[in-house]
Amino acid sequence: MRRLPLAVGAVLLVCDTAAAACARGVHNSKICSGHGTCNTRNLCECDAKHFGFDCSQKRCPLGPAWVAPARATDDAHYLVECSNKGVCDHEEGKCTCDEGFIGSACQRMGCASGCNDVGQCMSLKELSAIKGYHGYDCSLKSCPRGDDPMTNGQKNEVQIVQCTGTGGSFFLFFKGQEAEIPFDATLNDLEKILTTIKTLPVVKVAFGGTAITVCSSTTANPIMIEFIQDFGPQSPIKVLGTLRGVVYLKGGSVFATSAGGILGGRTSVQGTKEWEFCSNRGDCNFETGQCKCFTNPMPGYRSSDGYGNPGTRGDCGCANDKNLCICEQGWTTGDCSSRKCPSGPSWFTAPSSSNTVHNQWTECSDAGICDRTSGQCSCYTPFEGAACEYMKCSGYPACSGHGQCMTIRQLSLEADADSESVVFDYGTDPNNIKTFDRDNVLGCKCDPGYEGYDCSKRSCLKGDDPVTTDQVDEIQLLKCTATGGVFRLQYRTITSVDIPFDATLDVLRDTLMNSFGFDDPAVEYSSGTKACSAPGSTDNIITVAFPIDHGDIPPLRAVTTDLTASSGTVSFVTADNGVAIVKVSARVQLDMALVMVGEIKAIVETAVV
Repeated sequence: MRRLPLAVGAVLLVCDTAAAACARGVHNSKICSGHGTCNTRNLCECDAKHFGFDCSQKRCPLGPAWVAPARATDDAHYLVECSNKGVCDHEEGKCTCDEGFIGSACQRMGCASGCNDVGQCMSLKELSAIKGYHGYDCSLKSCPRGDDPMTNGQKNEVQIVQCTGTGGSFFLFFKGQEAEIPFDATLNDLEKILTTIKTLPVVKVAFGGTAITVCSSTTANPIMIEFIQDFGPQSPIKVLGTLRGVVYLKGGSVFATSAGGILGGRTSVQGTKEWEFCSNRGDCNFETGQCKCFTNPMPGYRSSDGYGNPGTRGDCGCANDKNLCICEQGWTTGDCSSRKCPSGPSWFTAPSSSNTVHNQWTECSDAGICDRTSGQCSCYTPFEGAACEYMKCSGYPACSGHGQCMTIRQLSLEADADSESVVFDYGTDPNNIKTFDRDNVLGCKCDPGYEGYDCSKRSCLKGDDPVTTDQVDEIQLLKCTATGGVFRLQYRTITSVDIPFDATLDVLRDTLMNSFGFDDPAVEYSSGTKACSAPGSTDNIITVAFPIDHGDIPPLRAVTTDLTASSGTVSFVTADNGVAIVKVSARVQLDMALVMVGEIKAIVETAVV
């Protein structure tokens, strides 16, 4: 049955439906507001962008849900209005997004403080570091980074590119920038071309084979690219011989590898040196971006060349002392004077490999700034938690005070589904990076009478569309056979309180209303005053009709483990969708004759005493 706000139904009830025509728009007086067609039943059939009885309401854009109950296993990011992070203005068809979210469907997160005009706001797909600044909002000036001079045995990053070809060129990418490299470029040519990629730091290039050009048609010629001034693990170099549908490299192919991969008989090396502010041997002033090197024990540390010798990097990487502090838990930096902040899965770190993000643990989860004095994170909206590891529930207070704040996994397991069979889990595998947000992204489960992503909207009353015909109220039947104990009814995922076997009609009716929220159900007994009849006696068929709760109501089910019978067998039968229970009264049969269509389904639960 159709569900419309009660107020609309009240207006339509005074109309002469025999002479009715399709509704005219409340804003422009056109039939179906000019956004639909009038069918033979005098009902508006709206176009894809509009809805409502007069097609006057505009739909808002859809986006992947930031948070929602799973509709299938590990599927909680399906398309919903305003991505569940905004309110739709149905007159304008536009979303008003929650703080921190942007886009026509609130499908993107905005960058904090506009990156303070010293950074670029990028998606994870495009993300790259902006030199000179850091922090989730680019508000902190970066100090020179370097290798800790008090450690040893570590290596520079070495990545490998190998090309075979007889003509044309290929493209080399690093952190979002690219350069075109001719197939016959010499080593000197290649070094010059690589300097045009501004995101690529200083590198040393060597050919690992006997060829004198980057591409060879006969022998393997691995190109060794060593990072000699930026240390630690580096983003992978990517190469393509085809770009935007055009084949540039002729007669061959091009590949790249890193992190231990092998090409042309050579093995790449993942960088293992530290890459710390002030080489971990000084304090960084995040307002000036300058290091204050430790001076104790005298004469302390000073600027280096990146390899422990005096130089101009300004990174405190040149040591005059070989003593090393081993910090206690919770403390960091070379002299153990600064507190560590909690770490969590990074929200914004660049992908560690293709389609792999959020698997790196970082301080304040890259969504806050660490106070080195207190060891506490200051989080950017909409994040919260000791490590800024949670995307918090919308509304102030949470869920506007009209709902429960839950993780995606909790929302999925406690969804208001028709039955347990359509309740799906989300994130059962803790190693599945695609569901990393199972316990980190929080959403609202609204109290009855409220709705919206933040539970700020009051739900309108719902009712039957008076223009539609040939429809009936839902009627379900129950038959209990027992002489003692209690049973419980289940509706969707809710279980009622204990119901005595001899419950009166009023007790059963009150239980249906109080446990499940049904509005004034009509309950009748066909025989006697007790819910359950004794084995061998006249069956009591319980009729439950729903005159106010319309639509195809999911079936009631019974939990009978606590029912007993002094003789015979305990049983409980439920029926809906037009199924009759034998020995039902003639009057009930007459009522049920209206609905004895559709799929037959009955549930019989028995226990032998």
